Amino acid sequence: MRSLLLLLLIAFWNISHAVIIERVVAIVDNDIITLSDIDAQRNKLKQGKLIDDILKPNPTILLSNEDRLLEFMIQEKILDNEVRKNNLSITIERVEQEIRTIAKQNQVDRNQLKQALANEGVSFSEYQDFIKTRLERQSLIEREVASKIKISEDDIVAYYVSKRGNLSKDTFEYTLAHILFLSKKEGPEKARERAELVFAKLREGHSFEDLASQYSEDPNFTSGGLLGTFKAGEILKELETSATKLEVNQYSEIVPSKIGFHILKLLKKRIIDDPQFLKEKTAIHATLFQQSFEKQLSSWMTNKRQDTFVRINPK
Repeated sequence: MRSLLLLLLIAFWNISHAVIIERVVAIVDNDIITLSDIDAQRNKLKQGKLIDDILKPNPTILLSNEDRLLEFMIQEKILDNEVRKNNLSITIERVEQEIRTIAKQNQVDRNQLKQALANEGVSFSEYQDFIKTRLERQSLIEREVASKIKISEDDIVAYYVSKRGNLSKDTFEYTLAHILFLSKKEGPEKARERAELVFAKLREGHSFEDLASQYSEDPNFTSGGLLGTFKAGEILKELETSATKLEVNQYSEIVPSKIGFHILKLLKKRIIDDPQFLKEKTAIHATLFQQSFEKQLSSWMTNKRQDTFVRINPK
């Protein structure tokens, strides 16, 4: 009897001092995030090992804020769920091809790469899984986000001008359309009146191209009122002065000239003969693309987060 009582007391002591070693912290669709998953992620961040940077994680913030860390892991689960939904699984052959490329870039062979990973406490199979997941996420983001970003020449020019300030008019080439009202038809006063009537229609929201087709008196009229592409000094001074003040797709006030009255529209503005612009063009494109990518990725992730079943269990 005494021995049985002792055993019961020992059992009660063990139960009363039990430590929870695992707990489901969150559910993301059909996946779970456990307490040990969070601990493992925290250790990776501390050690700087096998961290996928596609979501731009900030280790300092994630390590200091458990809610932010959990949200980051939820986003990774959403990415991996989307990979599965879209059948974007990467083959082991593609993984091996990527590993060979990485080894070559670092000027090491496969065995040396394995040894370098082992020195960091990372097994080769862990590394293969990491590369596979990373390639799959990249494939998803390329299809859903990056491929839809378009950086135009006008975007690059606008950025360049914003950083350089006002550039000489000789730096630009302008593509213009116009609606012309000839002074020789009923005199300048009547031409001005006709121009003002059409200008009022523009202000009301009518299409420039439609109004040009209907009202322009240009004897050499082309579709949409296209006037042509010009550099400084190649068109009437009055038109050039007005064009230099316009933004792309903006139309001007009524511009008088020796032949009549014009309403201009700037269709395109291109920098020419500027070696500095050509030198910086690629870098500007990369900057604008990255800015747009981060914005679009954030928006895409927000939408996917709203469409995903996520339950965070109370602590």
